[in-house]
Amino acid sequence: MGYDPFTDLAPVAKLPTWELGLAVPASSPVRSLQDFLAWAKAHPTAAFYGTPSAGSIQHFLGVSLSQTTGVRMEHIGYKGAAEVITALVGAQIPAAILNIGEMLNLQQAGKVRILATFGSQRAAELPDVPTAAELGLRMDTAQGWGGIYAPARTPDARIARLNAAIVRALKEPDVRAKLAQMGMTPVDSTPRQLDEQGRRELEQWRQAVQASGFSAD
Repeated sequence: MGYDPFTDLAPVAKLPTWELGLAVPASSPVRSLQDFLAWAKAHPTAAFYGTPSAGSIQHFLGVSLSQTTGVRMEHIGYKGAAEVITALVGAQIPAAILNIGEMLNLQQAGKVRILATFGSQRAAELPDVPTAAELGLRMDTAQGWGGIYAPARTPDARIARLNAAIVRALKEPDVRAKLAQMGMTPVDSTPRQLDEQGRRELEQWRQAVQASGFSAD
């Protein structure tokens, strides 16, 4: 990157979080995450997983899963979630890691099977789908999230007003209802909490990024 997010930007507020899940086509014989890992180990040349792009959290989550289990899986980065979903539903790829909000309707329609999520607890929208931790995988939990940032020298008073406005908006019932439909959960956060999470996850994902060989340059 041509900038340092911790010195060139000022954190304002965290945006909603969303759960991430690993899914297979409905036609797949795989019924659980353990089944998928066993299949991937037995079929190393066919063990691919798709994500919306190289360098995404979904990409590095797959790398982390591979590191944790010792099961090699090759990544395919697409140009957005729509392409991944098309490939997954059509069984062109054996698995994908996506935001669960992008797969809920497909799961309900019987077109994909979500095997596991990667948060600290089960997703409210998928109460019957276990987390990776529940299945005994000792890997860092992961959620998708976004944040709003301002230029580094933005006055603290302005940052505080922006934060208050965003937090207030995320508490609106209609906003929360719409976010829930997309599998997203609004959260309250201070600028400091957003900064701390960014720094914490930079360290969390460093090893997976290095192992992937990915470079943003």
